Amino acid sequence: MDQGWVAVIGAAVGSIGATGAAAVAGWSGRRQASIQAASQQDQWRRQLRRETYGALLSAGAEARDELGSVFAALPSLPVPEERVSIRARLDETKRLINAVRLATAAVYVEGPPSILEPAKRVEEGLVLFHTAMTALATGPSDASGEFAAAYRATCAQQRVGVRNALMDFASAARRILDGDSRPVPLEQPAPTQDSAEELSHLLSAMASALGEEQLTLDADKTLWENGFDSLLIMQIVHFLRRDHGWDLEAVWFFEMGDQSVRQMAGHLAALRTSGSIPAARGDSRQRHLD
Repeated sequence: MDQGWVAVIGAAVGSIGATGAAAVAGWSGRRQASIQAASQQDQWRRQLRRETYGALLSAGAEARDELGSVFAALPSLPVPEERVSIRARLDETKRLINAVRLATAAVYVEGPPSILEPAKRVEEGLVLFHTAMTALATGPSDASGEFAAAYRATCAQQRVGVRNALMDFASAARRILDGDSRPVPLEQPAPTQDSAEELSHLLSAMASALGEEQLTLDADKTLWENGFDSLLIMQIVHFLRRDHGWDLEAVWFFEMGDQSVRQMAGHLAALRTSGSIPAARGDSRQRHLD
């Protein structure tokens, strides 16, 4: 190979090397900019979530404190004047409940999925707390009536339950902000197929709460689809406790809100088998356990 070709080839190789180096430098710069942009995006999202979670914690704590204050001021046998004052305070707390609903909706938008259940439990617990106290303040003045004790017990449970729900939400939020978005599974026994007795008792309690025949209820629909609201759910709790000795909290029915009545009966059967709630008085499951 003569000297002329050697010079040409050398110049070509040098040109390719310079072009390649420039391409690598350009790619590296773009990648660095992309990484920096992604990091800024992550920081922005983390800050937005921090503010969203904090808004729900703040609104939930304020609503819980105010409802707890009203409940503490609720006498056993309120006279008409006291009932008027309590009802007025409860009307004021609707603003706080609405603030919790708005904050929960914002959490649902920001996510991730693992935070949705803890957020829902905060909102549902406060709604149940407010509903139970409203029933006490607006119902018959005889506080020893059939449902008054059940409403009062629900208020006492939710005063503690909402605080626990807020703590659980705060823990879930902290995990997510630290980079762990895995959901924490609820401690709920798997449903069992052997739930005929539970279904019968549940449908009976539902019929008693609605004042209707069991035949009008659809076991393959949810409580909401069967026409139930917070107040009627508390009546179900009352009937099951009174007639069968089942010590359930109303919030359990909220947590099972997306389940059909038949599916709920399966979960109840699993809870009773595990001993989480007592068996119905005199039923076959209790005799078997004995």
